Amino acid sequence: MNRRVATASALAALALTVAAHAPAATIPVSILKNGVTNFKFTPATVTAQLGDSVKWTNSTTLIHTASSGDFNGGQDGVFDTGLIAANATKVSKMLVSGDHPYFCQVHGDPDFYPGFVGLVHVPAPTPVKAQTWGRIRRAFLSGAR
Repeated sequence: MNRRVATASALAALALTVAAHAPAATIPVSILKNGVTNFKFTPATVTAQLGDSVKWTNSTTLIHTASSGDFNGGQDGVFDTGLIAANATKVSKMLVSGDHPYFCQVHGDPDFYPGFVGLVHVPAPTPVKAQTWGRIRRAFLSGAR
C-alpha cells in the first residue's frame, strides 16, 4: 500500500512538473509614434502567464524603455528593458503575478507624453484542488488504469 501511495505521489509531482514546464509564450508589444509628438505601446494592455515573456519592439527613431511602475512613483523593479534603441527589441520574462503598469523612463512624463503607458496582467497560478488529487489517488489505489 505504501508503494502505491509513493507511486501516486510521484505521478502527481510529475504532473505538476510537466504543467510547470509548458512552453512559455512571447507576447509582442510595439512602441509606435502616436501623432506628431507622442508615443504609445500597442497593445497597451497584455496578459502574460507566469514565465511568459513580453517582447517590446521600438518602431520609432528615438530610444525608449518599458519599465514597470509609473512616472510619478518610479520603477517598482518587476521588470525593466533598459534602453531600447530605434528599430530594436528587448524581452522581459514575467516572474511576478499581478497587474504591472509600465512606462517609458525617457518619455514617461504624462504632462508631455500623455498615454505613453501600458499594463502587463500576469494572473496568479490556479492551485490544483485537493479533491482532484484525492480522486487521482483513490483511482490509483483502487487499481483503475
